[in-house]
Amino acid sequence: MKIAIIGSGAREHAIYEKLSQHIDPKQIFALPGNGGISNCVSIDITYPEEVKKYCVKNRVGMVIIGPEEPLANGVVDLFSETSIMVVGPNKNSAQLESSKSFAKKFMKDLGIPTPDYREFTSFEEALPQINALQGNLVLKYDGLAGGKGVYVCSSIEEVEESYAELKKRYGDGFTFIVEKKLKGEELTLIGVMDGETIKLFPPCKDYKRLNDGDSGPNTGGMGAYLPYKISEEVMKKIEDDIVTPTMKGIKDRGLGYKGFLYFGIIITEKGPRLLEYNVRLGDPEAQVILSSMKSNFLTLLESCFNGTLREQNIEFANGYSTALVITSGGYPFSFRTGFEITGLNQISTDISVFHSGTQKKGKNQLLTTAGRIFTLVAKGETLEESVQKVYQAAKKIHFKKIAYRKDIGKL
Repeated sequence: MKIAIIGSGAREHAIYEKLSQHIDPKQIFALPGNGGISNCVSIDITYPEEVKKYCVKNRVGMVIIGPEEPLANGVVDLFSETSIMVVGPNKNSAQLESSKSFAKKFMKDLGIPTPDYREFTSFEEALPQINALQGNLVLKYDGLAGGKGVYVCSSIEEVEESYAELKKRYGDGFTFIVEKKLKGEELTLIGVMDGETIKLFPPCKDYKRLNDGDSGPNTGGMGAYLPYKISEEVMKKIEDDIVTPTMKGIKDRGLGYKGFLYFGIIITEKGPRLLEYNVRLGDPEAQVILSSMKSNFLTLLESCFNGTLREQNIEFANGYSTALVITSGGYPFSFRTGFEITGLNQISTDISVFHSGTQKKGKNQLLTTAGRIFTLVAKGETLEESVQKVYQAAKKIHFKKIAYRKDIGKL
């Protein structure tokens, strides 16, 4: 069976490598892929019709969609009249991620514990709420923003600056949410589902803020580790109060799809609260999940389509996996590309290197092409061991303006 992976990031590279353990890599294609993936097809995935045309013409049996934008654009809907297995939601269901207001209303209607919020379309309209919270809030752009539409604020001045950034990007009249800021530890919980059943992976700890100490702007993710240890009591609370009602809501509202569901959760003094949904594998969470998974990933995905997901027992390796995202200096705002990358051949073979912003030039050169360049993943019997190994590997990679956080797995 031929498989097409849609996307160009480290998540898609991790999916490619994992599937390559189970089938001939020549049967796996990345659209458009990156410099680390062998079989790449140069297609602009912002045009769903082109994706479908390629897959139908080349008799692809399964399509796995990595990033959120193609899902929000309705690429899955185009395959509804084909026999191709598509991993991901249709356009309507993708609103669980593509619209913060849609997702928050879904949570509230189902009684899922989530921070209090209000929806607005102008700063003037939101100002009374902003003042009432004394600026201690989370400002969220309603639509997709590549992980850069959420601002955690501690003062009215920070709210004003954050809104100004959104206005500069989206103009006047955009929808945004003002959400009460909660204190607690955040975690990511991801599962694979067939519309009725969900199988959860171990919880991950991810790091969204750009700088050490969890400071600076939100990004697409600067690192992660697995497993993030929580008590059985807390896990049961998450399953009972968040996961189970979510699955019921998806089924009752006809939002069922076959693919991944991501829960962004904060553990507060009053218990777990749901911050957000994603309708795909997270990045860099996918890199630690797939690096640690012992089960056959392709069999797991196929089970979503043949009715056997409920029977699957997903196994993970013992120990820890830590992911470190290597970026271009200036990310997530202004950065330069086209710099030559060296040192990859010095990295130990037990370190996984998943490409995202790279491009091959000639036989021997590799150049930077984006803000996020690689994700390095290291395993260890302890978290400390995996962290030490991933940072040892990072020191061997060189390119102009290289940047990464120094406290992944330490905070």
